[in-house]
Amino acid sequence: MLILYLTSSWPTTQECAKILSVLDRYADVVELGIPTRNPKYDGPTIRKTHLEAEKVGIEALVETLEKYSPKRDIMLLCYYEDYRDRLDLLMKVASQYGVKTILFPDLLFDYFEELERYVEYCRRYGIEPSFFISTKFPHHVAARLQDYKPYLIYLGVQAATGIELPLYVERNVKIFRNIVSKTKLVVGFAISRPEQVRRLLELGIDGVVIGSELVRRLISGGIEELEKFLCEIRKAIRNCC
Repeated sequence: MLILYLTSSWPTTQECAKILSVLDRYADVVELGIPTRNPKYDGPTIRKTHLEAEKVGIEALVETLEKYSPKRDIMLLCYYEDYRDRLDLLMKVASQYGVKTILFPDLLFDYFEELERYVEYCRRYGIEPSFFISTKFPHHVAARLQDYKPYLIYLGVQAATGIELPLYVERNVKIFRNIVSKTKLVVGFAISRPEQVRRLLELGIDGVVIGSELVRRLISGGIEELEKFLCEIRKAIRNCC
């Protein structure tokens, strides 16, 4: 599974829709970020797209989806902090546009006590829950998340940018693959090379998430450079499946 991330309305709403139409040709799932002025858990590359996005908040999401007709499952990524008091509105908009799942990277770290509320709202609006965890996340809690029958669990790893994954990353991925055995486990964070993708799939995970490198390729070489990169990633996935 290849999940490709882009921030809604970056660099403009019109350009974002064009880029998304390209991602559709390569992705299994398109992950749309909702721009915020406080992207607290994002790295510098993605943080910059939040701050440069033409629109912010739900308006950015809606205007992007109005111009983009997705052919893949859509996963939203946004901060629970921003929508804690507007969860009903967010879920309603997501349901209206056929969003498959919503991922809040800060939910389990900053608002764990609202886990049940999040799942309840997902069920109310026909949206599947998804969860973000890190390699330091308590193992027994990670295992229990599977009981909610999530669309996926996203494991954030701190991989180096070299060709080979550091041994500690490989070890952590193996550990969480054994813990999260009953639902899809995807891995993201600093994935930028086909060799990394190939190795992660060999370790038994179900998919990878790529965002920062996608943005860097767009900035450095435009759509042509982006498509060349995505072709290499898809080839790496085919060779492992």
